[in-house]
Amino acid sequence: LVWSLALALAMESKGWENAGLALGVAAAALLSLALAGQHLEFTAGPLPTAVISAALILLTGWLGHRMAGSHACSNVRFLLHTVDTNTTMMNLLENATPSDLRTEPYPQLVLSDLLPAETVDRLIAEFPDLDTRTGGRSYASNEHYSYPAHKALVDDRVSKTWKRLLADQLTQAFLDRFITLFGDAIRRRYPELCTRFGDKLCLRAGMRRRDSLRHVDVLLESLVCVKTPVNVTTSVRGPHVDMPDKLLAGLFYLRYPNDDAVGGDLEVHRYRRGRRCLDGQFIADKAVEMVDTIRYRSNVLVLFLNGIDAIPGPRQPTPYPRLFLNLFGELARPLFDLSRHQARSTPLSRAPYRWQMRQKPLLRSAHAWLS
Repeated sequence: LVWSLALALAMESKGWENAGLALGVAAAALLSLALAGQHLEFTAGPLPTAVISAALILLTGWLGHRMAGSHACSNVRFLLHTVDTNTTMMNLLENATPSDLRTEPYPQLVLSDLLPAETVDRLIAEFPDLDTRTGGRSYASNEHYSYPAHKALVDDRVSKTWKRLLADQLTQAFLDRFITLFGDAIRRRYPELCTRFGDKLCLRAGMRRRDSLRHVDVLLESLVCVKTPVNVTTSVRGPHVDMPDKLLAGLFYLRYPNDDAVGGDLEVHRYRRGRRCLDGQFIADKAVEMVDTIRYRSNVLVLFLNGIDAIPGPRQPTPYPRLFLNLFGELARPLFDLSRHQARSTPLSRAPYRWQMRQKPLLRSAHAWLS
């Protein structure tokens, strides 16, 4: 009992609320069963005691599962209570239609002027300063810093307007709208999802780092992101594909009104003819060609369905930080296998890529050395 409670408290401190709750329930149930078993053995005999204890264990397990599930589903509702309900709803997909969807070179949405101009001005003015995002540390050119929603929603330094924007991209309504817009593309590219969730793709939404994929189907995240001013032409990441367990990914851009620098655009690529050759998640520049450029402008959303062909480029020098919201949704199982498309074959590169990324840093170092 003491060990279970101590482990539950440790998990709570690490943010693993669901596991902590389940262990707490199990510990209390074990104590109750021990006391009840002692009483029953004296009054009913060994066999009835065993039968009743087994029934109580099954009942306790079922209740614990239901409690953990309801706790997981209530995480988003709990954090939404931190948002000022008087602020205007800001679901970025609310007014999007299937006709806005681009199908080449991969399914994507590019939407402009989604929020009123005064709301955008307020978001830019209330954007957490760079020192807050970097923790007061010194930073280099073109470094990336992000702040996850589960922390931002309970941070008093984050404004009510920002909390509303973050919270509205974590709801079931946001995920349902995404399924409505991208449903045909999902069914065509990933028919196994129809097998798992039905042809209507009834996916349950949860919040990343708060909920569990045991009780929801997609963990949504909205990261407050900033890239530091660029002194030398560079790119945080070259052409690459996202982690295969992501269903959706997107960026909502904000830009300072006086930022007149060139650069910061998102480049859309596709593979050149021939075999897809990846190095981890990255793709050599010569293996892809740019087919479109999405300008870095304020109040623009770029959202796409993740895939092996969903491939972004260099940023020019600018004295201004780049502000945006990073949106994505994670699944329990990967949509595709990166290991099949690796240019160099090593024992670790042949393993499922999601497994590689979750190993200890020592194994990742060994992978780099073997390559």
